[in-house]
Amino acid sequence: PGSNVQPAIYQSTNHSMKRLLILITLLAALFGAQTSHAQVRVGVMNPQEVLAAMPEVRSIEENLQQYVTEKETEFQTRYTEWLERVTRYQENLEGNLLTQEAQAREETELTEIQAELEAMNQRFQIDLQNRRSQLLEPLLARMDQAMAEVAEENGIGIVINKATASGDPIVYFASARATDLTPLVIQRLSNP
Repeated sequence: PGSNVQPAIYQSTNHSMKRLLILITLLAALFGAQTSHAQVRVGVMNPQEVLAAMPEVRSIEENLQQYVTEKETEFQTRYTEWLERVTRYQENLEGNLLTQEAQAREETELTEIQAELEAMNQRFQIDLQNRRSQLLEPLLARMDQAMAEVAEENGIGIVINKATASGDPIVYFASARATDLTPLVIQRLSNP
């Protein structure tokens, strides 16, 4: 009665029950994965291609190019003034026309102007990015709305970006059966 030894038949049945339980668990998990996979369809879309097909993008690009041209002109004017001043400074330095005080003062001022030019360039880059985002925001909202509508109409539960803004693919493989929503979204945006 104090023995912990179980009869051989009980050990065999216990082992078989464990194996059956593991098998049932695995089958349930596999069946559940197949069921959930069958319920959610995945589509892909290339947002860069959709944006390129939107006619408003051309006017945004023109607007941004005009802004870039204006800022480049401002920068170039200031840069040219700085270069002329540097050239004069070097000529005066070579001709021994500057006192040590004047030389130190001019070097300080030239360094400050150079720092201003660098800050001006950084501000320009930030302003350009902000302007681009502001101008594209309504288009991106329209694209998102059209994508959601097309996905819903086609029974797509998840839409994956086909490529990043730099052109790198996010989806490295999509079978021929994958639903590419790009042309449908372009069509939706072309025919509101």
